[in-house]
Amino acid sequence: MRIFYSASAKGFFNSILNPVIPQDAVEISSAYHRELLDGEQSGKIITQGQNGYPVLAEKEYSFTEQVVLYENAVQRHLDAKAEEFNYDNMWTAVTYAEEPAVPKFQNDGRALRAWRSLVWQKCYEILAEVNNNVRPAPTLEELIAELPEFSME
Repeated sequence: MRIFYSASAKGFFNSILNPVIPQDAVEISSAYHRELLDGEQSGKIITQGQNGYPVLAEKEYSFTEQVVLYENAVQRHLDAKAEEFNYDNMWTAVTYAEEPAVPKFQNDGRALRAWRSLVWQKCYEILAEVNNNVRPAPTLEELIAELPEFSME
């Protein structure tokens, strides 16, 4: 089996599955094909490089699209912390904040709720700075690293 990339079709072709291969298609290795697909899964785009060969590039996002990506990443970060305490997600954890029947659950809920507020406050401060050109847009990893650490206090 041989794998080809066509810039005009913006896609891949397999010599076994695709009897007709576009004229502009260039052959690539299966390992490089996998690398391109993995890169695409991580948010990059596949575009045409030199001589028609596919390359990975950073996707350009509008500010509105960036905000959605940041908000989703922050929510995943919050949910992951709640899951460390054996809650389904952040929302279910904070429902225990005013539940006095089990002090441990109430304490968890209050601490997670307070941390959630601090995290969103910092997130929106960073987004405002980006929107006002005070700073460049951070990567998702950089954004998460700038958020407040969780504390039970």
